[in-house]
Amino acid sequence: MSMKFLRPFLLVSLISLMFGFAGAIVGLTFSWRAGETTDIREISVRAETEPLLYNGFSWGVEAYHRSRYHDVKPDMVVYGSSRSMQIRSSFFTTRFYNFGGISGTEEVLSELTSVLHQEHKPETILFVADFWRYANDWVPDPASGRQRGIVREMSAMSVPFQLLRQNRLSVPDMAKIVLGKASAESGGLLLVGVNAVLDKKGFGPDGSNYDFSLTGPAREKRFLDNYATMREEVAGNTGIFRTDFSVAEQRIRVLAEMKRRFAEEGIRFVVISPPVSPRLYQLLLSDPEWSQWLGSWRAAMHEQIPDFQDFLDPASLSSPDCEFIDPWHGGDVTYARLLQALSRAWPDGLNVRPDMQAFIAGHAGQVLVADDRVGRAIGYNPASVPSCWSD
Repeated sequence: MSMKFLRPFLLVSLISLMFGFAGAIVGLTFSWRAGETTDIREISVRAETEPLLYNGFSWGVEAYHRSRYHDVKPDMVVYGSSRSMQIRSSFFTTRFYNFGGISGTEEVLSELTSVLHQEHKPETILFVADFWRYANDWVPDPASGRQRGIVREMSAMSVPFQLLRQNRLSVPDMAKIVLGKASAESGGLLLVGVNAVLDKKGFGPDGSNYDFSLTGPAREKRFLDNYATMREEVAGNTGIFRTDFSVAEQRIRVLAEMKRRFAEEGIRFVVISPPVSPRLYQLLLSDPEWSQWLGSWRAAMHEQIPDFQDFLDPASLSSPDCEFIDPWHGGDVTYARLLQALSRAWPDGLNVRPDMQAFIAGHAGQVLVADDRVGRAIGYNPASVPSCWSD
């Protein structure tokens, strides 16, 4: 190759290398400041003694949960979808861990427990069952069935660039982390992972989810906006609010079989339907097809699982709309009410804290209490947050 062509080639190559090197520096700086380079085992060990929120992408939430399960060795575990994530260790007098958010199906529950129980078996499993997952047209998460090992989901260097490409991170937020303008600590609370650093929300040492933005003045508007969208879907018979499906009784039989298998292993398995908000529940009951479907689903659940714990109707817990994060998801007090009611069905009270009634009375109308080391570390005072809005 003559020098005439070699020089431009070398120049382009040099520029490409410089951009590549600069990109690597930016990526590693971003991930280091956001805690994405920290080993998941180190994060879990620190969570044993330090108030911490994890919400990262390098390792991912499942890796965090599995590592924490290994360290906590809980007597009681919660599995379920995002509708189980506000059940907290402070509600119990025994070792507890919340595996909610990623384990809302029988497939995932079976896969996780087959691995986790090789090292430690809990005494009690609470499984939070979402009623709409028992429709014949519902398809499980395509990730179900993968090999479940503690592996990285993204390389630390590539985290910001993958998130940018997926529209899960903005350039200003990326710059905020790279330049050190987003702190990895808030008061005495350690924040690990991109979403924890940027939004101060994530999974605590007990696996439960914290989102301190839920206490802001916009929470009523957020709730009502979500409800308006759901009302349109019910009226339009769209999304998960379609009614042209039947109850998937086979899935319920699978759940009943899991309960039998766990009983043989000496594990108490409690299946729970948590409440939806009063407005959403009344909306579903007012729709003849939905009302009929819910009746059929409940009958099928009780036939296969006689001790099925049905709290779908929020009136059974006296939980108002303002104790819900949105029409789907209950907050701290909603689940405290549920556990208080649930504890009456078992002689040991499911190891629910003995002062639960006083806790509920003291925080009625609130969506986030966080009267634990996470809340104290961030300086959160639930008494300073207005409770129920006017209906």
